[in-house]
Amino acid sequence: IIKCKQHIRIFIDAINVKGEMLDNIPTPDRINLLVIDAQGSEDKVLLGASKTLAKTDYFFCEASITPLYEGACIMDDLTRILDSHFELVGTFLNDRGTGDVLFRWKA
Repeated sequence: IIKCKQHIRIFIDAINVKGEMLDNIPTPDRINLLVIDAQGSEDKVLLGASKTLAKTDYFFCEASITPLYEGACIMDDLTRILDSHFELVGTFLNDRGTGDVLFRWKA
């Protein structure tokens, strides 16, 4: 669990959850759309999802230009991690620089 930064004004409770690498979870042979909402830990999820990503057409997640949590993944991190196999096809960010992004597997 990473500590709140900007979100501390909104969310004050934290819970511990058991994590599992995405590649260890059974998935179909082909994934049309993979959606991840990991509250700033998307980079950690992606680092344990190389096999899953290899069979994914589109990847959608929340993103922020600046970290909302201490040590949180930001838009630049997502782009760097996904750049070798995915291309950014859509950003849906609000005026505060937070929102959603859509990546597509490079043909």
